[in-house]
Amino acid sequence: YVFKEWRCLWCSILYRNFLGLCLTLLGTLHRCCVHVRVTESLICWSLFPLYRSGPKSDDATGTCGWRLFFFSRINPVTERQALRQQLRLARHAFDAHEHAWRSAAITRQLVNHRLFRAAQHIACYLSNDAEVDLTSLMDCAWTMGKIVYLPVVSASHHNRLHFLPYAPGDTLVANGFGIPEPVPHSRQSTALTRLDLVLAPLVGFDVWGNRLGMGGGFYDRTFAFLRRRQYWRKPHLWGVAFDAQRSPTELPHQHWDVPLEGVVTESGVQQRCRPKNP
Repeated sequence: YVFKEWRCLWCSILYRNFLGLCLTLLGTLHRCCVHVRVTESLICWSLFPLYRSGPKSDDATGTCGWRLFFFSRINPVTERQALRQQLRLARHAFDAHEHAWRSAAITRQLVNHRLFRAAQHIACYLSNDAEVDLTSLMDCAWTMGKIVYLPVVSASHHNRLHFLPYAPGDTLVANGFGIPEPVPHSRQSTALTRLDLVLAPLVGFDVWGNRLGMGGGFYDRTFAFLRRRQYWRKPHLWGVAFDAQRSPTELPHQHWDVPLEGVVTESGVQQRCRPKNP
């Protein structure tokens, strides 16, 4: 009887220890999977070839895209936040001199592009948080007789953007994000369809035209009507970024995201690739 009691006691202890060990291993594996899934778009590797991600594995960059089945359960919001943080660090890595010459190279790419030359009404932005500086581009546009517009955040219209004409010497005030914008008291906002070219800042992009912004969704809400158009795309929506902000794999995106027609970097103009059939 005593032997049977001791055996039951030892079995109980071993069972509890075994359960604790399993829970510890599962927790460690989960954290590891989360880390790898979040950083996969930047470092292009994974742990085990237990799950293959379908069409994403056959992308233009040649990455194989093997993933664990746990990855499909990762919160896409958390993933986007982690990618946003890492890609912001990529553009902050440039010193002032390198940032200036890279911005100048992007300006040259834009000025020599046929779409910019043909456009008369061009929406730009004022650089913030180490974004590409378009000051020289706006100077070139004014010299060529083009009309430049800047975005204005409107909280009264469901957090959409309005675009007001901007000329040298116009008064600018900081909005709620600390970004200077034109004073809207005396000017009516321009109809979106009047714009020929919209240059949008971004945090990250991929070859499929997916844009990762700061998370406010302002450009997606403002240009949502472009998702319903297949042929007539005015205004043309282009991203402006450094090469370091390009993701080697497809960025996480939602059905309401508005894809870019292309992205201009210091190395050239990158047209959006059409999605492949699964």
